[in-house]
Amino acid sequence: MKFFFFFLFLGIPFFGFLQINPKEINQLAIQKVQQNQYQEALDLYDCYVELLPIDSAAYFDRGLVKEFMRDYRGAVADYSMQISINKECVDCYFLRGILLLKELKDFNGALEDFTQTLSLEESNADAHFYKGNIYQIYGENKKALKEYSEAINYNPNLAEYYLKRSEIYVILKKLVLSNKDKKTYNNLLINKID
Repeated sequence: MKFFFFFLFLGIPFFGFLQINPKEINQLAIQKVQQNQYQEALDLYDCYVELLPIDSAAYFDRGLVKEFMRDYRGAVADYSMQISINKECVDCYFLRGILLLKELKDFNGALEDFTQTLSLEESNADAHFYKGNIYQIYGENKKALKEYSEAINYNPNLAEYYLKRSEIYVILKKLVLSNKDKKTYNNLLINKID
């Protein structure tokens, strides 16, 4: 009965559902996301996951929709489900880490996810950066410095990395290095404006 009302809501005849394959449901969900119709997309992904519960990509996609809808705990749960099916999903660890850090303030969980991201993709500059942020929150400034330096090593063109590292240099009383990073930060911003 749930399917009947759901497909009636979408304007799809119930008996037509028997002819719709999961890939078509997935395509409809993608269209709804592109149209910013997140609730409809979520309903479609719910049906898709119900039909194909072992398709890990469906959990990732549904997690993204939940994130757009600000259902951060739901998004974390879906990224976790994808990880339980596919332990090599770098984006799942990374996105879950972002939500744990920024929205749910679970710094330990975020640190674990960024560490796992880096074990799968060492060159992920953003994961190094966020790991550095967590170490800075914890007051572990030498570890933060190492992570910010790694972020800069992998992506030397992002101004924010230099600004955060300059903060650590100030804490460590390395003012010459801090000023050098601030100068690089300003230069990158100026070049970005041009």
